[in-house]
Amino acid sequence: MRTRVEKLKAITSFAVLVFVIGFTIIGIPLDAIAEPQFLEEMVSMRDGVRLHTFVYLPDPKVWSPPYPAILQRIPYGIGKAGVLPGPDIPSLAILRGWQAGIERGYAFVFQDTRGRFASEGIDRVYYDDALDGYDAVEWVAKQRWCNGKVGMAGSSAAGVTSYAAASQTPPHLKVIFAQVGSANLYNEVVYEGQDLELERLMLWLPGNIPGLSSYHINSLKLSDSELQGAKDLTQVINNDLKSHMLDSGTSKWWMHLPLLNYPGFSRLQPFWNEIMSHPTKDDFRDKHNFRDTIQIPSIHVSAWHDISLEGIIKSYKALQERVGKQKLFIGPGHHYSVYEPNFWPYDPFFLWFDYWLKGIDTKIMDGPPIYYYRMGDEKWRYAEQWPLPGVENRNYYLHSDGALNTNAPSGEESSVSYVYDPRNPVQTYGGRNLSIAKGPMDQRPAEPPNRQDVLVYKSEVLGKDVEIAGKVEVILHASSTCKDTDFTAKLIDVHPDGKTMLVLDGVIRALYRESPRKPVSMEPHTIYGFIISLGEMSHVFKVGHRIQVDISSSNFPRRARNTNSGNPLYTADSERDILAATNTVYHASQYPSYLVLPVLPPQKPNSFEGTTNIKTAQIVYKGPAQLYVFPTAVYLNYEGKWIHWKTIKTSQEGNKDHYESRGKTGILSVLIQAKDQTSSDALATGPGFYFKGWAK
Repeated sequence: MRTRVEKLKAITSFAVLVFVIGFTIIGIPLDAIAEPQFLEEMVSMRDGVRLHTFVYLPDPKVWSPPYPAILQRIPYGIGKAGVLPGPDIPSLAILRGWQAGIERGYAFVFQDTRGRFASEGIDRVYYDDALDGYDAVEWVAKQRWCNGKVGMAGSSAAGVTSYAAASQTPPHLKVIFAQVGSANLYNEVVYEGQDLELERLMLWLPGNIPGLSSYHINSLKLSDSELQGAKDLTQVINNDLKSHMLDSGTSKWWMHLPLLNYPGFSRLQPFWNEIMSHPTKDDFRDKHNFRDTIQIPSIHVSAWHDISLEGIIKSYKALQERVGKQKLFIGPGHHYSVYEPNFWPYDPFFLWFDYWLKGIDTKIMDGPPIYYYRMGDEKWRYAEQWPLPGVENRNYYLHSDGALNTNAPSGEESSVSYVYDPRNPVQTYGGRNLSIAKGPMDQRPAEPPNRQDVLVYKSEVLGKDVEIAGKVEVILHASSTCKDTDFTAKLIDVHPDGKTMLVLDGVIRALYRESPRKPVSMEPHTIYGFIISLGEMSHVFKVGHRIQVDISSSNFPRRARNTNSGNPLYTADSERDILAATNTVYHASQYPSYLVLPVLPPQKPNSFEGTTNIKTAQIVYKGPAQLYVFPTAVYLNYEGKWIHWKTIKTSQEGNKDHYESRGKTGILSVLIQAKDQTSSDALATGPGFYFKGWAK
């Protein structure tokens, strides 16, 4: 039976679902629907594979059909086929839940992705989600209960599937809401610096084995004993990995090599071997770059220690330049922080969909496009662009005596060497991790005297705040006794009490120092230049703190160990290919090594708290408001509403800055008068408009 329809006897009052079997959705006239509806479908893709789908429809007595629809496609299970789901599906990948959706007048559609749970087909870890997403969107749009306007949403995996579908430009997909998911999964999340992000895969992919559909399992053609043996071993490995999450060096399964044909779960999920087989950037990895063809408005949501942050920022910037109508939210915390109630200063979810799918002017597009959290002083801030305007890349040089400062080496400073042994890698403490401990953590356990294979460079105590806002890099001149190795770098905030708290970290695999597409071995003892990207960050190093950089060659189990042999870790033998490398960092004027920080110089305040009096044909308001003044635009916020002016002329005279801007209310004149470097007053006037305020 292609379709199952089940009536809800009042979803909004949590009543019991009642099965009504034997009808298709096409066979029920819309005017006969007297209650909210739950529909269960097996939706056919273009190749005939059918995907398990739930549809929740609003009460037609409250919301007249047809409805705009929000589709969420996940690999974590929407509920068992033929078994009525509870009040909400307990998956973090699904946003806001079906009850909130139907109460707002949306058809909420959930779908098991290919090869997962009750869907047919083989799970190939997002490989098919672009075309499947297209087909799912267009199926939704053609249903009689849908008005043809479809949005997609989801978090983590469902963020990836939203980007994937949008990349195929289905005609009826109008907008997406992508949270902590990547639009370039393999290049930016699975491989960073061309090093495999081991922790992300080792605890995520095997953990999804229980969700493989019967269709996927049957395709493996394993005997009953082989199947049970693979499942049992996978469970043993998973338990061992989880029990050693904070002490990976004691786990034989964390240390197991090769990664190709990994015992247990590689038999149940053969696509593990496919992922392992592409250490070099190639067409396979590029197939998962969904960013370049997306053409619709999108909200991109992340956190500063989210595994998808780099890709999300790149997606926002690329789509804002090419398409426009984008929003970027970056909050505090990590991949799972976005689910915490206090993460959101306000919830943009239905404001976003109401605007694009219902045509309601929720004002969400009137405000600044970027809303981010500034780490260090713990404040949310608005921005017009990223990196922030005025950022200056400042070099902090690594010196042989362990100093870190802006003084370039003037002579032949000595080099410093350490021995990196893959049998004893540096332990991971925090960072952009998925399952192990995340975010800022004290790095002292991974530094001398506990480790002799970590070099530490430290600034003097800061006499004033240093704010960074943008991309951080380390330029390293180094050599090795082996033809391949890794170089890792950490940016650390040293607190007055001695804690060395991680801000960012990065890695470069030496084979790929010239190109991610063309591995080139090193000549032993030859000096090379390396660019280590640590990623993007907004952070304030406070007065009394220090800035620190740690250099080493491993960060395990977050990142897979480099065996130093030049052979891929994925096929390397655990004994034959593991070599100890003596790695050397150089500090001389000819071969400087340095940290590049995107420093935001002290600036005049650009946000003001005050009162406004507006009396125009469209707006009448008197009361508190906030004014935001950027180089290219001026924004006023009052009672959650926004007014936007585009700046057309600026001038400066002494301690006064004048902005002339144009918007729907006409010409706005803004005068900012600085009292000192941290205090200013603002006066804004225009037709029917007046604002006076002070720096927030």
